[in-house]
Amino acid sequence: MDEYIIHNTDYHILICRQHGFAVPPDWIERHFQDSHKGIPLDIRKEIAEHSKSLQLCQPSQVVLPDSIIPVNGLTIFHGFKCCYEGCIELRGTVESMRKHCRSVHKWITAHGIMWSEQTLQTFFASQNCK
Repeated sequence: MDEYIIHNTDYHILICRQHGFAVPPDWIERHFQDSHKGIPLDIRKEIAEHSKSLQLCQPSQVVLPDSIIPVNGLTIFHGFKCCYEGCIELRGTVESMRKHCRSVHKWITAHGIMWSEQTLQTFFASQNCK
């Protein structure tokens, strides 16, 4: 089973090794059913049952770390950090960072680039990105 998942006890998450992100507790069975048809059914069921025995956090309950230490098993990807003083916003695309800077800091192109490249990790994918 460890071949497919990592149980991170610091953040109370279950990480899918293949995809490099945590799977919400109420989505584990569905994730392995939909995305891992190559894993034998008995192992997928074992993963789902095992996950029910763990104390896992919902995405909204995961407490973000204060330090910048990579989390084993989570994908490291290229992104951007806002450079406005006091802002800690991180985004995955330049366009997303532009939108942030425009709406929050009233940025205009004449101000020049107000973000820098930054490696990032996220616990969850899509709407649960954290």
